[in-house]
Amino acid sequence: MEDTHQEARRFDILIPVQIFPNFGFHGSSGRSSSFNNEIAFTIFGWPASIHETQNKWRYIVVRTNATDPEARQAIQRVIDALPFVSICLDAGIRPVSDEIGVGDYDANIAINTIFTAGLNPRVYGGEGTTQVQAPAQDLTSAFAKSETLSRDTLKAAEVFADVDFEASRTSRLTLLNTTLELLCPKQSRDKATIALIDAWIDEAQTKGLTGLVNGLKNLKQEPMRAAIEASITSSCDAASLSAEVCDQMIRRTIKLYGLRNSVVHAGHEPKSEEIRDLRRIVRFLLTGQVWLGAFSDIRESDLF
Repeated sequence: MEDTHQEARRFDILIPVQIFPNFGFHGSSGRSSSFNNEIAFTIFGWPASIHETQNKWRYIVVRTNATDPEARQAIQRVIDALPFVSICLDAGIRPVSDEIGVGDYDANIAINTIFTAGLNPRVYGGEGTTQVQAPAQDLTSAFAKSETLSRDTLKAAEVFADVDFEASRTSRLTLLNTTLELLCPKQSRDKATIALIDAWIDEAQTKGLTGLVNGLKNLKQEPMRAAIEASITSSCDAASLSAEVCDQMIRRTIKLYGLRNSVVHAGHEPKSEEIRDLRRIVRFLLTGQVWLGAFSDIRESDLF
């Protein structure tokens, strides 16, 4: 009987988010009454709102009016899209948790919550400040763009979205290089070359040269340099950038990608401008946008 009652209930969802404290949004609540500085927008066609408590905690409410399983799926769908949304705005937005709780009025701001549809949940939170704002409708368009992305691109966006939350330039460089590798997959070499490599592998195996065998296997794929060139060329063509600009971007990216070896093996300390340049290029590959996001200039001054 209890399961039937739970299935009959309809739920909306609440997702606490971390946003850099000096970023925020402006707009109207879209309702006759609002709570916690409610600002309306839409997510995947659902009515939604972003809120900020007096303690400066942020959260998103989505009016899904869904069953329990559907509401949980909706939370995951929004969380999956958030990294790319963060990149579009260049804002630094990520979910607080992947846990899900169930409530009626009270919502633990530390986790995601499904709550009875139509209610205004009571939340409690922490501290922060809001100084810079962008139209809340920018959230609507960013979520819409995320629907066209492949799972691989969303995974790359997830890694990129963590870059701004890292305290050190070395950590940022590592995450940016990882994102670049996800966006620039290596291609297999031609059949003739692979056949020749296989012959070398067979000979190395007969002589027990295990280390050489592993090295030869790596040769079956083109080097990262070629993968970077192919991906950037494709993105530049789609963005109608000139061949000269494309060539400059390729050379700069290959140089910046090579910094990881310098950091690991030579103790190189990445410079702020190196991280900024690599971050802009990787963001371009993710979004296809030549222009910067709503918070880009402020974000970079914050970071660098």
